[in-house]
Amino acid sequence: MEKKLKKLKKINNLLIEYEPQLKEIRKIFFRSLFSFIIGASIGLIFNQKIILVLMSLFDLQKVNIVLTSPYQFINLAVGLAIVLGLITTIPVFIFYLLKYIQPALKNEEYSLIKKLIPLSIFLFIFGCFFGAKIEQYVVSLYAQTTTNYSLSNFWDIESFLSQVMIMSVTMGLVFQLPIILTILIRVKILTTHMLTSQRRYVYSALIIFAVLLPPTDILSLIMITIPLFILFEGTIIFNRNFHYN
Repeated sequence: MEKKLKKLKKINNLLIEYEPQLKEIRKIFFRSLFSFIIGASIGLIFNQKIILVLMSLFDLQKVNIVLTSPYQFINLAVGLAIVLGLITTIPVFIFYLLKYIQPALKNEEYSLIKKLIPLSIFLFIFGCFFGAKIEQYVVSLYAQTTTNYSLSNFWDIESFLSQVMIMSVTMGLVFQLPIILTILIRVKILTTHMLTSQRRYVYSALIIFAVLLPPTDILSLIMITIPLFILFEGTIIFNRNFHYN
């Protein structure tokens, strides 16, 4: 009984000691949750318009888009709400997280992270666009092939749009690779020498990742992996003059 009381006292003392930090973490959580609710609400309210815009980005004249279940639009609306919720949450979470950890960072480290944020946003948007273009290429190739062979094709709208959203957001996140590696190098967790010496393993991991993404043809695989290799090598070149103090 005494041991349990001692443990409870320790826990209570820790809670009192770290109460300011816990309050800040709680604030970050609720602000992020609020931004997620806003993004998700936009996705739910305007889901029809967003879906129509997404479909207009692709040349679907030679493709028959079909609805196989009355619940598919509900599933699409929910999926779209989650994606938009996450997209709106990530910037808010990063902003308040940076404010929280700022005292623990050196001035040059904090300054570097602030400078990298605009680049991170650009890379995310470009990655999403690039992922959508790959899907567009696959659609055009498949539609043309079925036309050449005089075949009819029917595509499930939920599967098609879900794949487009997953591919776009995934590529947007993967294009954050230079940002993550640069921060790890500047805070002295990694070195450019370490990355170059492990290049073949990094390349292997990137290829495996590309294989797991939705388009399964060899051309799509090449289109995905080459930009990832370029981002990796560009990160090494960008940071090669960085030296530890």
